[in-house]
Amino acid sequence: MTLLLTALAVPAAALPSLAGPATAHTTALNAAVDVARESAALDALGGFGPTPFTPLEDSLRSLPLVTGSDHAGLLAQLDAANRAGAAQLQGLQGSGAALAQEVQQVLTPLSPTDRAAAAAGRAISIRPNVFLGALDDLLARDGAPPSNPTPPQPPQIHDALAAALNGAAPPSSTAAKSGHTGKLLLAGLVAALVLLALAAAAWLLRRRPPRPQPVMPASTLSAPSASMHGVLEASRRLTAGTVGEDINRAVVREMLGLVPGRAGALLVKTATGFGVTHETQPGLLAPTGFTRGLVADAVRTGNVRSGSTAGDASFVRGDLQVAVAPLVAQGDVIALMVVVRDPGAVFAAGEQQMLGSLAPVAAAALQSAARTRAAVDASLVDPLTGVGNRRGLDAHLPTVLASTAGRATGFVMVDLDHFKSVNDTHGHPAGDSLLRGVCAVIRETIRPADAVYRYGGEEFCLVLPGTAAPEAEQIADRVRVAIATTPFDIGTSEPLSITASLGVAVSDGTDPQTLVARADAALYEAKRAGRDRVCVA
Repeated sequence: MTLLLTALAVPAAALPSLAGPATAHTTALNAAVDVARESAALDALGGFGPTPFTPLEDSLRSLPLVTGSDHAGLLAQLDAANRAGAAQLQGLQGSGAALAQEVQQVLTPLSPTDRAAAAAGRAISIRPNVFLGALDDLLARDGAPPSNPTPPQPPQIHDALAAALNGAAPPSSTAAKSGHTGKLLLAGLVAALVLLALAAAAWLLRRRPPRPQPVMPASTLSAPSASMHGVLEASRRLTAGTVGEDINRAVVREMLGLVPGRAGALLVKTATGFGVTHETQPGLLAPTGFTRGLVADAVRTGNVRSGSTAGDASFVRGDLQVAVAPLVAQGDVIALMVVVRDPGAVFAAGEQQMLGSLAPVAAAALQSAARTRAAVDASLVDPLTGVGNRRGLDAHLPTVLASTAGRATGFVMVDLDHFKSVNDTHGHPAGDSLLRGVCAVIRETIRPADAVYRYGGEEFCLVLPGTAAPEAEQIADRVRVAIATTPFDIGTSEPLSITASLGVAVSDGTDPQTLVARADAALYEAKRAGRDRVCVA
């Protein structure tokens, strides 16, 4: 950017006439002026969005790069700068110079989508910092990328532009047009002095230490800074977010806070594909179509994808604009964030970049929530038998009673008779095998809707939702018979037989403690009555 001072002060058409045939250097200077004119036209049309990117953007507005404010006239000047830039790009490429990516991007004519966005006053996909980098490359290195990449310093650029406005003047048009030999020689000398001044200015500005960046309040942050601030804030909230089902809702909420849309959704990978775990507007996605289109492309590439839903089986409507961001963990896409917009509302490159920045944080939040759920689930399961434990019962029983309020809920306590003698005679590993075998028999005997828990030691309990006393007693006796008639292989020379005592209680209320106490009292009544029997409270 250090050469922008003089380049903008000298009309592009004047340099070739002063210096003779075009060189790579003069072509780069001309290209820089065309880029500046294109930037000014885009800025005037609203193609950079409502928020200024740097002081450079404010300075461009005061330079004589575009004329008038008529919409059609600005579009015509934008198109002219595009055409001129494309011609300069061909000249630079013909010189064999290695061009920076930013230079090639901004000198290539705008895509029809970006041109339409600029005409409608919307931000184009190429952000202002790309134009800024291209100007720096063109003016300082004839379009080549820097060997030691450092971002252009907006304060220095601002100062250079201010100096250009205050002191620079174009060469005399009379001298430029005169055919007199002396005037041509003078013009050539002026051109040489200009080029020498450019080189000296570049050397001086590059040696000058960068000016400290001012600290800006949040309300005046530039667009990329504000975007990064938003991503960081969203990351902080997700990292400290809730566990369980709410994490899906939180991811969609933060996503739409960064990249607005008419709707958003989160797709999470399952054993059979991807399923919708949360959506703000049901009916936009077609769950059977996630194997093709933008969703499948995002899964395949691991990159953010955006575009129209025309012909995309993943979406019900074919006239919407969609962005899909994959959430990757350990090299695998575990989920996808989806933002849906109205027709024509295309996603800018900066918005896609924000989705890409949010994706790893969202993936980590989903994984953290899954690990927490797994840890919670594991804490509710008995590791020896694989059924629920006492904590699992305490968590499950109140829910069952609340959901079946007004209807009977059966509860059965099961205690193995003389289990201590098994451990004393055959050892604890044999006792463990017996407990696993008894648990398997119980699970095969009860109904699918019933649940079994290990209450502690050799005690089990059964929760029988929607079950009145007579049926609860029948189920309990069926379990008793199954245990008594099953030979259990515990690793000894002969299978072992064992009996159980069972206590049954039924409740149509919501007090789990009372229900458990009543069943426990019935169990001890069965023990006192001789064991291997069922007693009902």
